[in-house]
Amino acid sequence: MSSNFRQALSGKLAMKDDIVAAFSIALVTIPLAIGIAVASGVPPMAGIFSAIIGGLIATLFRGSYLTINGPAASLIVVTLGAIQTFSGEDPLSGFKVFLAASFIAGLLLILLGLFRIGRYGDLFSTAIIYGIIGAIGLMILSKQLPVAFGVEDDPSNSAFKSLMNAPDIIMRQNPFVGIIAILGFVILFGYNVVKIKIIKAIPAPIWVISIAMLFSIAFQFDVQHSMFIFGAEFVLGPELLMEIPEDIRTNLLFPDFSRLNSFAFWQVVLVITLIVYIETMISAKAMDKIDPLRRQTNVNRDLFACGLTTSMSALIGGLPVITAVPLYHGAKTKMASFIQGIVLLLCIFLLPVIIQNIPLAALATLLIFTGYKLASPKIFKDVYRLGFEQFVVLFVTLIIILFKGVLLGTVAGFVTMFAIQLAKSGLTRKQFFGYLFRPEIEIGLNEENHAYIRTKGVFNFVNILRLKQAIRSTKKAERVVLDMSDTRLVDSSVLEYLHEEVEKYDLPGVKFEIVGLDAHETSSRHPNAMHVLPEDKKPQLTKRQYALEQLSERYDGAYWPEIRWEVSSFKQFNYFQTRPIDYKLNTSKGNYHLFLEWESCDLTFDQGALYNAQEKHTSVILIHLPFNAPVFILQKEGAIEKLETSLSFYKDIDFLAHPKFSNRYLLNGPNEEEIRAYFNDRLIEFLENKERYYIESNGSMILIFKEMRFASPSAMEEMHIFSNQLSKVLLTNWKEQAQKLKAEVNI
Repeated sequence: MSSNFRQALSGKLAMKDDIVAAFSIALVTIPLAIGIAVASGVPPMAGIFSAIIGGLIATLFRGSYLTINGPAASLIVVTLGAIQTFSGEDPLSGFKVFLAASFIAGLLLILLGLFRIGRYGDLFSTAIIYGIIGAIGLMILSKQLPVAFGVEDDPSNSAFKSLMNAPDIIMRQNPFVGIIAILGFVILFGYNVVKIKIIKAIPAPIWVISIAMLFSIAFQFDVQHSMFIFGAEFVLGPELLMEIPEDIRTNLLFPDFSRLNSFAFWQVVLVITLIVYIETMISAKAMDKIDPLRRQTNVNRDLFACGLTTSMSALIGGLPVITAVPLYHGAKTKMASFIQGIVLLLCIFLLPVIIQNIPLAALATLLIFTGYKLASPKIFKDVYRLGFEQFVVLFVTLIIILFKGVLLGTVAGFVTMFAIQLAKSGLTRKQFFGYLFRPEIEIGLNEENHAYIRTKGVFNFVNILRLKQAIRSTKKAERVVLDMSDTRLVDSSVLEYLHEEVEKYDLPGVKFEIVGLDAHETSSRHPNAMHVLPEDKKPQLTKRQYALEQLSERYDGAYWPEIRWEVSSFKQFNYFQTRPIDYKLNTSKGNYHLFLEWESCDLTFDQGALYNAQEKHTSVILIHLPFNAPVFILQKEGAIEKLETSLSFYKDIDFLAHPKFSNRYLLNGPNEEEIRAYFNDRLIEFLENKERYYIESNGSMILIFKEMRFASPSAMEEMHIFSNQLSKVLLTNWKEQAQKLKAEVNI
């Protein structure tokens, strides 16, 4: 196949994937955009306007490839607060002032992009960012819970008080409304567990809306009446449904700039700018981790695109536009987002008819689920793994935001972070802040073109840009060594950059090494935890870990129970290209038949992206081959696997002489001829009579696992037996092939 033909075919496949993905994303975007608008107390079309402009305009300017642009759930509480502050007798008057604030925030974001302020995203530590996002998630949840269960709640209540009232709200629920919310939660939380093809073909939000509309018809929400259950009376009526004018032009609004001299107005401007800025940073990092083509997001272009579309959206009555990572729908390029905008534009004239019958409870359910994702327990767990001090910063930021607002909460987070780092460093305030603003960095280059960077003092999110500049200045060296042995304190944002970004973005192709951190103490075993002084405590083994250790010894292996982050070997497999690995633990290493090195471990990884990511677990065995093998994927033949294979570039490879094998497995890869030669009768007959595992080869290693959960000791032993026997078959085949080649050479 010629390279030109391959590129043309690849382009056609990408366009096909983008079109399919665009319709899927549009189906999810419509209810969420409307729900965000309704929850914000603004006309429903404000959310749709934002999504359309985000799709059609932001796509042309942004630097990310597989993200979408539209209204932000994280701005719901900000919008509500602004409307309450600026409203007069006309409810829309406050929204018009908010549109003015949104317009100016958009201009600020444009300037941030033009002046390349995206590079300062590292000034926000992970703990502070997740504190802000988590607080916003809880605010959304607190405000939407009464709507989901059909009860009244005092709008003046703080988010914290509303959360405390949650049990009372559920007890006072209107059961004819509450059943919509409960079924919605079941669908949203159970969607990823279901494997039925027809259900998975339709996005979860559409299921929620569709079922809710059926209940609204069954209970006659469009007519004012009462229904009784267990002797109690509950009122139902049109107030439980969406209200939207048939002429969408009535939703076109222009900003009101009459409050420009108000301090509260500029507070709203700053909060909008801050939240859009933070969400853009998070989305960029998340997308770079799961992009199968390993493309890097230009954050400054994303900021410019969000600013431009936010200002444009404000001019027609639309909500601010943010960049967010979508659910994985198979998109390949930016065109998916642009086509989605066209789909939304075409649907805009049909929306009034459809929206009228959507229960508010269904939209509230979608937003509560969004709030739950923003404040997911996984976020708190991940930050706690970075160290207890990081969790304290997150907690303080979150609590202050709930009581005092985003700006004061963010300031409180920074103050707490500085106070903890000052106390941990053991330095005086003068020394600490002196090192902070004037860090010592020495750079040297030897005759072998090896660069040496030595740091001293305190390195955190404040001076990380100076460290980045120093590292980038050595990009022409063949090897770079960063010595941090004299550095008093290194915080998590710096270590995250050093461990995850340097070799990928700043020093591509350069061998980079960090030394001197072994003598530092941490409050967590995470490599990105704040480092101060040494500590190494071996944890007590659980019953399962003890069994795994004994199993490792039976196969002449060594065992390490602790969490480890050296997972680069697994990232070389197709399966983990779009599934970022968090860490591995319970690692064992040994050899099968002397020649084949094996590694077994438990892996924890994310499936999905950002707020939609699902934490998954599996136990794997990795076999390092002393010989080359073709690249292939071998997995059980099921409906989901068949669908995935049909959408991939490579077809299923069947063997007519082995129908049992072909019926049990899906086999594909880039070189069918090599794969057919590799899968000889001995290997196929072995696999025909064994348990089915997922087996993937990247040419030099083979990955083996079975289920999406940690394997029991007995299941792990079965996997070892299988892997050991498979290794013997592969080794025998290799030896025979080598002897055959040797004989041919002698002839």
